[in-house]
Amino acid sequence: MTEQNKDRKLKIAKYIGENIYQYRKKKGYTREDLAEKSNLSANHIYELEMGNCMPTTITLIDICNALKISLSQIIDTKLFDNTNNLSENFLEDFIKLTEKERNSVIQLVKYMANN
Repeated sequence: MTEQNKDRKLKIAKYIGENIYQYRKKKGYTREDLAEKSNLSANHIYELEMGNCMPTTITLIDICNALKISLSQIIDTKLFDNTNNLSENFLEDFIKLTEKERNSVIQLVKYMANN
Protein backbone atom coordinates (compact mmCIF):
# COMPACT_ATOMS: atom_id res chain seq x y z
CA MET A 1 0.00 0.00 0.00
CA THR A 2 1.39 3.38 -0.97
CA GLU A 3 1.88 6.13 1.58
CA GLN A 4 -0.88 8.15 -0.13
CA ASN A 5 -3.33 5.23 0.24
CA LYS A 6 -2.39 4.79 3.90
CA ASP A 7 -3.06 8.48 4.54
CA ARG A 8 -6.39 8.28 2.74
CA LYS A 9 -7.42 5.19 4.69
CA LEU A 10 -6.48 6.89 7.96
CA LYS A 11 -8.50 10.02 7.07
CA ILE A 12 -11.54 7.93 6.17
CA ALA A 13 -11.25 5.84 9.36
CA LYS A 14 -11.06 9.03 11.44
CA TYR A 15 -14.02 10.54 9.57
CA ILE A 16 -16.17 7.45 10.11
CA GLY A 17 -15.06 7.23 13.73
CA GLU A 18 -16.02 10.85 14.36
CA ASN A 19 -19.44 10.24 12.81
CA ILE A 20 -20.00 7.16 14.99
CA TYR A 21 -19.02 9.22 18.04
CA GLN A 22 -21.34 12.12 17.10
CA TYR A 23 -24.35 9.88 16.46
CA ARG A 24 -23.68 7.89 19.66
CA LYS A 25 -23.59 11.10 21.69
CA LYS A 26 -26.69 12.42 19.92
CA LYS A 27 -28.57 9.29 21.01
CA GLY A 28 -27.28 9.68 24.56
CA TYR A 29 -25.53 6.30 24.47
CA THR A 30 -22.35 5.45 26.32
CA ARG A 31 -19.77 3.30 24.54
CA GLU A 32 -21.02 0.41 26.64
CA ASP A 33 -24.63 1.04 25.51
CA LEU A 34 -23.62 1.04 21.85
CA ALA A 35 -21.42 -2.00 22.35
CA GLU A 36 -24.29 -3.95 23.87
CA LYS A 37 -26.76 -2.89 21.16
CA SER A 38 -24.33 -3.69 18.33
CA ASN A 39 -22.79 -6.89 19.77
CA LEU A 40 -19.33 -5.33 19.82
CA SER A 41 -16.97 -4.60 22.68
CA ALA A 42 -16.78 -1.14 24.21
CA ASN A 43 -13.04 -1.21 23.48
CA HIS A 44 -13.73 -1.86 19.78
CA ILE A 45 -16.20 1.06 19.74
CA TYR A 46 -13.47 3.23 21.26
CA GLU A 47 -10.92 2.14 18.62
CA LEU A 48 -13.42 2.87 15.84
CA GLU A 49 -14.32 6.29 17.24
CA MET A 50 -10.65 7.22 17.53
CA GLY A 51 -10.10 6.20 13.91
CA ASN A 52 -7.54 3.60 14.94
CA CYS A 53 -9.13 0.92 12.76
CA MET A 54 -11.33 0.66 9.70
CA PRO A 55 -14.72 -0.94 10.42
CA THR A 56 -15.91 -3.86 8.35
CA THR A 57 -19.18 -3.63 6.48
CA ILE A 58 -20.88 -5.93 9.00
CA THR A 59 -19.62 -3.79 11.89
CA LEU A 60 -20.95 -0.64 10.23
CA ILE A 61 -24.34 -2.28 9.63
CA ASP A 62 -24.52 -3.41 13.27
CA ILE A 63 -23.61 0.08 14.51
CA CYS A 64 -26.11 1.77 12.19
CA ASN A 65 -28.86 -0.62 13.29
CA ALA A 66 -28.01 0.03 16.94
CA LEU A 67 -28.09 3.80 16.37
CA LYS A 68 -31.17 3.57 14.12
CA ILE A 69 -29.48 5.52 11.32
CA SER A 70 -28.65 4.76 7.71
CA LEU A 71 -25.26 3.63 6.51
CA SER A 72 -25.01 6.74 4.35
CA GLN A 73 -25.18 8.89 7.47
CA ILE A 74 -21.95 7.28 8.68
CA ILE A 75 -20.09 7.09 5.38
CA ASP A 76 -21.37 10.08 3.47
CA THR A 77 -19.94 10.09 -0.05
CA LYS A 78 -18.97 13.74 0.25
CA LEU A 79 -16.28 13.30 2.89
CA PHE A 80 -15.09 16.48 4.57
CA ASP A 81 -18.07 18.42 3.19
CA ASN A 82 -20.98 19.88 5.14
CA THR A 83 -23.55 18.58 2.67
CA ASN A 84 -24.02 15.54 4.91
CA ASN A 85 -25.45 17.86 7.60
CA LEU A 86 -27.72 19.49 5.05
CA SER A 87 -29.11 16.17 3.82
CA GLU A 88 -29.53 14.90 7.38
CA ASN A 89 -31.42 18.04 8.42
CA PHE A 90 -33.58 17.84 5.30
CA LEU A 91 -34.46 14.21 6.05
CA GLU A 92 -35.37 15.02 9.65
CA ASP A 93 -37.64 17.86 8.50
CA PHE A 94 -39.09 15.82 5.63
CA ILE A 95 -40.15 13.02 7.99
CA LYS A 96 -42.12 15.54 10.08
CA LEU A 97 -44.27 16.54 7.09
CA THR A 98 -47.71 15.12 6.44
CA GLU A 99 -48.05 12.63 3.59
CA LYS A 100 -49.66 15.31 1.42
CA GLU A 101 -46.80 17.73 2.12
CA ARG A 102 -44.19 15.03 1.39
CA ASN A 103 -45.87 14.28 -1.94
CA SER A 104 -45.84 17.98 -2.81
CA VAL A 105 -42.12 18.20 -2.05
CA ILE A 106 -41.44 15.10 -4.16
CA GLN A 107 -43.43 16.53 -7.07
CA LEU A 108 -41.56 19.84 -6.79
CA VAL A 109 -38.18 18.09 -6.82
CA LYS A 110 -39.21 15.99 -9.84
CA TYR A 111 -40.37 19.14 -11.64
CA MET A 112 -37.10 20.95 -10.86
CA ALA A 113 -35.01 17.96 -11.98
CA ASN A 114 -36.70 17.95 -15.38
CA ASN A 115 -36.21 21.68 -16.00
